[in-house]
Amino acid sequence: MPQIETVYLINHNSEEGELNATSSARFAAEACVPPAVVPGAGDRDVPQSGSLVSLEPQGAGLLTFKPADDGRGLIARIQNLRYELIKYALRPASFGVAEIWLTSPVEDDVREIDLQPGGTIDIEVPGRGVRSIRIIPAATT
Repeated sequence: MPQIETVYLINHNSEEGELNATSSARFAAEACVPPAVVPGAGDRDVPQSGSLVSLEPQGAGLLTFKPADDGRGLIARIQNLRYELIKYALRPASFGVAEIWLTSPVEDDVREIDLQPGGTIDIEVPGRGVRSIRIIPAATT
């Protein structure tokens, strides 16, 4: 008996019932990235789930959030899944920010970015583009 391959097509729709290209692009990008598995926190009391950062509005993908290659802070790469330029607000949830830098794709600092009130980092990303930023966390006491 021949084997039959079944292919499932997943269509992400908006609440209006129309194709939502942003949701579809985000699903495809996330489906290509395996989940990150990290070691436990030992005897510290750590919540079972949470976020290090939030990103608004919808339609962006946080491609990378990692330690910088040179050891200076964290690197965030934000992808705009829409076709038009969008201003995104990145909000660190669990740490303060001392400095923010727009960086090149190879993590060279380009220019400093002002931290907005409330600890928000505003970053403009062109349509279907990617921006990289360096976040230098504030010292903890």
